[in-house]
Amino acid sequence: MGKHCRVLQVVGFKHAGKTTVMERLVQALSMKDMRVATLKHHGHGGELVPPEPQTDSERLKQAGAVSSAVEGEGMLQLSAKTNTWSLNQLLRLQARMEPDVVLVEGWKHEDYKKVVLLRGREDEELLAQVRNICCVLYWGDHPQTTLPSFSLDEDPDVYMRFIVSQVEDSYEFKFI
Repeated sequence: MGKHCRVLQVVGFKHAGKTTVMERLVQALSMKDMRVATLKHHGHGGELVPPEPQTDSERLKQAGAVSSAVEGEGMLQLSAKTNTWSLNQLLRLQARMEPDVVLVEGWKHEDYKKVVLLRGREDEELLAQVRNICCVLYWGDHPQTTLPSFSLDEDPDVYMRFIVSQVEDSYEFKFI
């Protein structure tokens, strides 16, 4: 039996404010008693910084383990290595934590409902490059779009209410 889980992507170019919006969404959805999981794409090149080389889990990974996990007092740290991770693989992994919603930062060209952040007019090309946009958050002048749009220079509660309502009304991904 599959588990239904809401998925919302937050996309934009570097330094657009994606992580700040993600933080606000985690807080707002958690206040609605939703279990929130997050995925962030590290699109800046290079591997992630590993834990200290002498930790037991890192020693086991160096010995050849493709996955290593450490649990303590309810906290789980997982390290896994493969040639490439698809967003769907990562969503299935997150589904094991039984969230109500997974917030995804990045993966612009995937097909889930999206919040698009624009740093300015120069970023408007992104609106033509991505699909399934639920709203646009922008800095500066209003973008040339008929999509629901909210200024990041204004009160964040306005756009947060809109986005939370979109998440509450959405069941876009079925985990199998």
